[in-house]
Amino acid sequence: MATEQQTGTGGGDDEQPLGLTVASGAVAAAVVVPLLWLVRTALDVGFAEAVALVTRPATVEVFLNSAVLVTLVTAACIGLGVPLAYLTVRTDLPFRRFWTVVVSLPLVIPSYIGAFAFVSAFGPQGAFQRLLAPLGIESLPEIYGLPGAVLVLTLYTYPYVFITTRAALKSMDTTLIDAARTLNHSRWEAFKRVTVPQIRPAVAAGSLLAALYVLSDFGTPAIMRFDAFTRVIYVEFGTFGRDTATLLSLQLVAVTLLILTLESKIRGDERTTTGGRSGAPMPLGRWKYPALGFAALVATVALLVPLGILFTWLAQGVAATSGSLAFQPRAVEGSAEADRAETGSDSE
Repeated sequence: MATEQQTGTGGGDDEQPLGLTVASGAVAAAVVVPLLWLVRTALDVGFAEAVALVTRPATVEVFLNSAVLVTLVTAACIGLGVPLAYLTVRTDLPFRRFWTVVVSLPLVIPSYIGAFAFVSAFGPQGAFQRLLAPLGIESLPEIYGLPGAVLVLTLYTYPYVFITTRAALKSMDTTLIDAARTLNHSRWEAFKRVTVPQIRPAVAAGSLLAALYVLSDFGTPAIMRFDAFTRVIYVEFGTFGRDTATLLSLQLVAVTLLILTLESKIRGDERTTTGGRSGAPMPLGRWKYPALGFAALVATVALLVPLGILFTWLAQGVAATSGSLAFQPRAVEGSAEADRAETGSDSE
């Protein structure tokens, strides 16, 4: 009887509710269907032609462009996110709560909005060039291409690494660092031996989110005129190059699976220690003001540049339409006179 009850509906501990199973299956099917369509379409291309399309120089260039873009942006996100997380959690950085909020805010700005703003501000004939025009500067170096794409995507994806790393640092037992210090380890050695293994899973998780965002983003590469997977796939579908677009899409899926595998390997089975006490913040000393400048620079570039450009566009739009959209007393007087004339004609 016990065996029958466990194998019956809802009896076993490992058995999931039917509704949850159906919902999970529906989500899985919705995810797999596009992939199956890509595979079926790729099979129609033919092996020889598929190999020719995949190995041609233009396709290889797109693959390398995307790989370089993802690698550089992910590395830059770690370079920004980890130090900022450490500064706002483990040091005596002034106004830590304020900087925690400010350096997280770029996450709410879509990357394509940032790309538009940076092109408008730092393009060859952008707003910054117009400010420098009185000095005889007629044009600025182009921001388009790989440098511009890396800059914009880094500024609006590094908060993924910052937030996950900060959460790991907040839950970390700092007595382990104190123990390392008592064994005559320097601060840097204690950071490498104790802190890095504890925050590595969180850094890997944030880096995974950043890498997948970069790999899937269409707006920024398109605005920056950089031939990444998403931009070229869109162009190929639009110009009836379905075979090339399909094979590029499968390459994109393969790169995504590779990133997921690498993240799993890097993260490993490490677990952040919880439940320990949080020690006193580390004094920055002479590095306090450089640290403040670092946080302020990141926030200024990521937030003030797009906000400044958006407000400039708003002011220009209001100025351009103020004459036609402003309140016109004459229009009210004309409407009143027309209404009186119509009323008089009706009474007659």
